[in-house]
Amino acid sequence: MLPILPKTALSSQEKRVKYTEKSKQSNTQKLSVLKGLSKFVIIGGLLLLVTQLLPLGVSYAQSFIVHAYNGETYIPVSQNFLQKMISVQYIDPGQAYFQSVVDHQRVQDITIDTSYTQPMNITVGTAEINNILLTPNVPGSDKSLYEAALKKGVAHLKGTPLPGSGGTSIIYGHSGLSGLLVSPHNPQIIFSRLDAANVGDTVTIHRDGKELQYLVTSKKIIEPTDVTFITDTSHKEKIVLITCWPLGIGTKRLVLIGEKIQ
Repeated sequence: MLPILPKTALSSQEKRVKYTEKSKQSNTQKLSVLKGLSKFVIIGGLLLLVTQLLPLGVSYAQSFIVHAYNGETYIPVSQNFLQKMISVQYIDPGQAYFQSVVDHQRVQDITIDTSYTQPMNITVGTAEINNILLTPNVPGSDKSLYEAALKKGVAHLKGTPLPGSGGTSIIYGHSGLSGLLVSPHNPQIIFSRLDAANVGDTVTIHRDGKELQYLVTSKKIIEPTDVTFITDTSHKEKIVLITCWPLGIGTKRLVLIGEKIQ
């Protein structure tokens, strides 16, 4: 029969080993719990998205179906919200402003062709304004006419020389804020990007199969009553690009002036 030996105390090293093993087991358990919670959160989030987005998508699809009985279209959200999503907001300078610009110009020995109707295109590469429709001879005195033109791009102001004809050509366009579903490159507010252009950049206008290039020599923000940019007495051919500024507010005007490159 073997003798019963007395219990001996664990050494400090053995204690550390046991403590480390217990810590590892505890950490493993915690990690397993965290993984389980993470999976639960992810699955719960996906279910929440599906249960919310799927009915919303179905509602939007149904909103475009005309009711068979009374012809009404059912919209799951308010008209005001939808309008903000698909609309653009801009400031209209007004007929008086355009007329003031025309009245203050000085044209010397230049024939202004007010009957020209061939569409042109304008590019300001640094502002990502690429090959945008430029409608000629759009009167600033008729809001319905210039609004129709500005929905498609920008406009040459009737009563000022055409680009390439000498003198100073005025080109105007809307700037503004776009809804979430409207591209910032929308031609209707393409001059919102005009601020990205700087002195030294090039503006290109295509007219009658020719490429007219202008070097931007001035960029400034002015008061809406300031029309000094049109009273230049030099004989250089220029273009002036005008839009309302800041975006969606329009308390001032952003003006870029370019001189024709020979």
